[in-house]
Amino acid sequence: MKSGCPNRPNEEQKVCDRCHTRPAVHHTCYGATAEVRSLCLECFEQTASPQELASSKQWEHALRTGKCQYCGAPAAGGSMNGGFPGPMKTNLWCEACRLDLVEFSSRPENVIPEDFDVGDEAQMEQMSRDLAERDRRQQEFMRQRVNERKPQ
Repeated sequence: MKSGCPNRPNEEQKVCDRCHTRPAVHHTCYGATAEVRSLCLECFEQTASPQELASSKQWEHALRTGKCQYCGAPAAGGSMNGGFPGPMKTNLWCEACRLDLVEFSSRPENVIPEDFDVGDEAQMEQMSRDLAERDRRQQEFMRQRVNERKPQ
């Protein structure tokens, strides 16, 4: 999964995890382990699998040509969720909507717990319900914010 992480505002520029020299421009989060790999373009191109390179090209095209899913403005960032078990899903947002998403995610009631037992079926079902409810609240929050920005 490649991510534009809307909930990391004004984060200091990260240095490549591999060469420790150049700025990291390619950030990959592996959902199964939650490991994040941040690489400069050169190190990414040297170490990426053919599938990762193809995914990166697909992402660059989506970002270059895409529109914000909330307000329709040109995309400035987003995320691409990697295809298993279903199709690849791309989420795009503009800068104004990114800031709104940061605000939404920073509210205590919207924080996603990081410590849960993936082997506990009941806990995973509850997490699924909680995430669906959070998504509903986020969609409503974003509808309100976009409407507030529209000229009257």
